Amino acid sequence: MDRGARASYLGPDNTQPMRTLFQSDGLTIFQSAIFLTTASVLHSARSVVIIDPNWLPDEVQAIRRYVERIGQGKDWYLLYTHSDYDHILGHGAFPEARVIASEAFAKNPHKARILKQIRQWDADNYIRRPWPVVWPEVDVVVDRDAQHLRLDDELSLRCWLAPGHNEDGIVVFAERQHALIVGDYLSDVEFPFIDYSYTLYEDTLKKIELIIKVEPVSVLVPGHGHPAFRESDMARRLRESWEYLDAIWEHVAGHKSFDEAWLWARYPFEANQVAWHLANIRKAEEEFDRQGRWLTLPD
Repeated sequence: MDRGARASYLGPDNTQPMRTLFQSDGLTIFQSAIFLTTASVLHSARSVVIIDPNWLPDEVQAIRRYVERIGQGKDWYLLYTHSDYDHILGHGAFPEARVIASEAFAKNPHKARILKQIRQWDADNYIRRPWPVVWPEVDVVVDRDAQHLRLDDELSLRCWLAPGHNEDGIVVFAERQHALIVGDYLSDVEFPFIDYSYTLYEDTLKKIELIIKVEPVSVLVPGHGHPAFRESDMARRLRESWEYLDAIWEHVAGHKSFDEAWLWARYPFEANQVAWHLANIRKAEEEFDRQGRWLTLPD
């Protein structure tokens, strides 16, 4: 794989704003202007997989035009790493695509609330989408770790369940492209956001760490921020995530106060992210007692 990143601020038709972070044979990584959210496109001679298309209508339409250009006569798939509203709001732009997601995604009991978040964000920002805001109905269900999805002879995915950030996440390794797509884990601009379970978040980090050790990962794609191409960068992101989780545990257990200066020296968007940090502390308090012992354990 060509490791050289290529940045562009024009869409595939050279008219709409869109940032392309990386492009190689079989993989293109896009990045939105909103929260540095990534979207990826995997493709082969017979198939195209669009992963988490987002945010603004022009950005999603630029991805759509790119897929139309490379995907004529091919099978289209939409893959969702998880159900957070910012990762599914482009769904209606690809009605012909089959959906790949976790079983927990398919059974998510909060569908109405998540769709309401999309509509509220659009209303707050005067956004009109030229497609319906609808829940993705899952066609290909991921329900176990290391599940193999062979879409064609050249495009093969291996998927793992990845709860913790939220309840229905997956991480995906594209075998020929050597690309590991991890959703909202291992970002270079976000510390761990623990919306669902601290303990399950730890389990998912361990899982990702093992995947990186045993699979030939050439590029790691987080849901926000920038890809990692070097093994040392992937290892650093894992280490920084563990350091943050350990610091939260030390704080909640009463061993050591959390060093806020350390956190905001590492992550640049304090004004937006301080609420997430405080929510992480509350989540940890629900799962630990004052001695640092688990109050709740993962299933």
